[in-house]
Amino acid sequence: MTTTTTTSRRRGRAIDERTRAVLAAANIDGTHLRLAERLTPDEYGSVRQILEALGGVWTRGVGALVFPAGTDVAALIGQTLATGRIPLPARTADGCVPTPAALAADLCTYPHHDLAWLPAGARVLEPSAGTGRLVDAILTTNPTVGVTAVEPDPHRAGGIDPATGRSPSYPPAWRRSPEPPTPASGSRRP
Repeated sequence: MTTTTTTSRRRGRAIDERTRAVLAAANIDGTHLRLAERLTPDEYGSVRQILEALGGVWTRGVGALVFPAGTDVAALIGQTLATGRIPLPARTADGCVPTPAALAADLCTYPHHDLAWLPAGARVLEPSAGTGRLVDAILTTNPTVGVTAVEPDPHRAGGIDPATGRSPSYPPAWRRSPEPPTPASGSRRP
């Protein structure tokens, strides 16, 4: 098993001038943010995307976007306007959205995939290994293949055992699918 790390980071797209003006004019009172004007649905969509990525939640009873206690909303808005980029939501900002173990198992078994038919020594690339759940599922489905796992985050890459390809923090916890049917003679796959 080979693990590779890279240093690239994902960034959001540029904030348009209208959205910048709306954010700059917003009224901030502690952890509450109110927009200074009524927006069209299209205008509000861009503004909402930014405010939700920063942690704001629309609260109808308050009539404002409310941020978690202790959040310096003015500083967040200032930083966002200074970068000129729409922030990515916290759960995807670093580029990792962990695959649930059961889904990884289903994706790597028949009828969704033919990993079980790969010959011993075949190579499989996992281009975004994350926490290693797909690597675990690949090796559970066919332990005779070699896996090259690429993970840009050194911390997550360090969590995947290079010798086994397994992630000790996420032991296999999925159900095993029934064995795929044996290919008919002369047939490569079902």
